[in-house]
Amino acid sequence: MPHFNNYISHKARNVYNVAIVETLSPFKTKLVQSTPGIDPSFILDRAPEFPHIEEDCMNDDGDEHEYCVLSEADDDDELLDCDDDCDKNNDGHGLEEFRIWRSQIPFDIVGVISESDSGLTTSENFVTFDCHMRGDDKDIARRDKFELVNRMKEFGLRTIEQALVRSQEEATDFAINSLNMSETRKVVVKPRHGVGSENVSFCTTEHSVRRAVKAILSSNVFGDENDENEKRHSSDVLVEEYAEGEEYAVDVVSRLGEHKIAAVWKYENKGRLYSATTLFKPTTPEEFELFQNLSQFVCEGMLDSCNVLWGMTHNEVKVNEAGEVLGIEVNARQHNTNFAPLTSCCVGYNQLDMVLSAYLSDVQLIEEGEENKNYKKDDGDEEDDDMTLVEGYFSWDKFPVLPNILQHANIIHLACGVTGIIKKVDSSVLCEIEQLESVVGVEIFADFQVGAEAVKTTDFKSDCGWVHQISDHKEVIEKDYAKILKLTKKLFIV
Repeated sequence: MPHFNNYISHKARNVYNVAIVETLSPFKTKLVQSTPGIDPSFILDRAPEFPHIEEDCMNDDGDEHEYCVLSEADDDDELLDCDDDCDKNNDGHGLEEFRIWRSQIPFDIVGVISESDSGLTTSENFVTFDCHMRGDDKDIARRDKFELVNRMKEFGLRTIEQALVRSQEEATDFAINSLNMSETRKVVVKPRHGVGSENVSFCTTEHSVRRAVKAILSSNVFGDENDENEKRHSSDVLVEEYAEGEEYAVDVVSRLGEHKIAAVWKYENKGRLYSATTLFKPTTPEEFELFQNLSQFVCEGMLDSCNVLWGMTHNEVKVNEAGEVLGIEVNARQHNTNFAPLTSCCVGYNQLDMVLSAYLSDVQLIEEGEENKNYKKDDGDEEDDDMTLVEGYFSWDKFPVLPNILQHANIIHLACGVTGIIKKVDSSVLCEIEQLESVVGVEIFADFQVGAEAVKTTDFKSDCGWVHQISDHKEVIEKDYAKILKLTKKLFIV
């Protein structure tokens, strides 16, 4: 998303004196190259080709090799000198190509951040091939939804029941006989390797399960870097228990295995849609206890179960009627919505600020013989409790483990309720929304302008826009939210 790239790049350069090099994964490179009208010769910021771990990097037992990881060597957080181990553990797979690619970059690389699911494998490969980069090396549980749930179970965490199936018959048998699927009890059918809500189905009948399985088995494996005519179709499908309860997302930043919460969000569903993502601001003793339980479950359980040491994660959990927390997914990326303006206002910083601090706030960078003017090593002076040394700079040690939420905030995902060619976008409706007390921002996506063909919203990816709300009072948020949902129904005329 452009707002993440722009924010991180601008702040890294102007606050930390560091350049961000945006690099396309091989998967994204091939996707862009296949786009009509794109000249492939312009794609210069591509990553080197790495071997597929599933094919090339497995040992005789079918497990991944042990890779060299970032470790804390002493109190100054020096990284291990592990060049020999890197060469040995990688067995030469793609190492020469990586060295050629690396030799063309005329400065030190501090670390690597993946901003999407499709870039995760590439970012892991960078760390695997260069042990000095800050970031996480390979762990299959971060890229495989089936293995992730198994790993959480091994760690003793409460999670969902699941099965990996290869046919419609296996899927329906597990859904009906093991998960007790019925008209009032749904199951989830989704790809083993996937992103967001793509090809995810909520099923209550045998027919719907069969249809969902057929769609996945006939689709390409997400992230497959082969040419279009050589892409692999999915060979298996994940069938999961649908966990009843309230759904939360816990956004975290990690530095050498120290995890800190950036924000907790509560999802509100209207039918199959996520109609709102609400910043969770605890106000009662029960809510404060839940806030702590969610944070502890994610930081001391889910993230450690899949060996997250560095960077941003967007973690999904549910809380059932008994108040028990269930782990659903660990997504090794940022929260894919424009959260930064809201959390900056309501917390004082955001997940992007935190990840830059995690990677860079302790690094003394030298330019023209002078130390980075923003760098200051913590001298233990308790009176100096200001998190920032210059505007925009944050010291990692000053971030609390749990954020102090100062205001209520909400992201409303606008749903289009019509299908057809848009003749008019009612500006009076937009004006009325913008003038509501809690509204601080509104956007209607370009795909829903006059002359475009509107399609009724069916999931998060087909939203027609968003509204941001901020207020000191929860009741103001709720009142305006209800009004916005009604006004949106009159927004488009087809």
